[in-house]
Amino acid sequence: MKPVAGKANTNSPPIPGSGKWTDRFDTGLVDLGGNGGLFAQVNGRNSEVVISWLQAQDPTWLAGITHVSMDPSTAYARAARLALPNAVVVVHRFHLVMLAIRAITSIPAGVGLDQARP
Repeated sequence: MKPVAGKANTNSPPIPGSGKWTDRFDTGLVDLGGNGGLFAQVNGRNSEVVISWLQAQDPTWLAGITHVSMDPSTAYARAARLALPNAVVVVHRFHLVMLAIRAITSIPAGVGLDQARP
């Protein structure tokens, strides 16, 4: 399972007919072990909405979730820790690569690695 963030689709509001979103971002839950498809989309990017959705699911299904791959968000980490306490949490490779690129590009040009280390 991987939480992914995306912009809300105003054509499909969470409450049919309301046309209103409580948050401009959604959290998508993607099956990484099966067909790789989006299996849930909840409105918001905080731990409460993810925890609420997870707690509404079948406990047997939840018990089968062994790994959670996510962006390095404290909100998603909290949701995984509380709602899926036995799952192994890892940073998704895209975000891991982006963190590495950010760290490398933050070193001023012309500075050797031996000079960049504290």
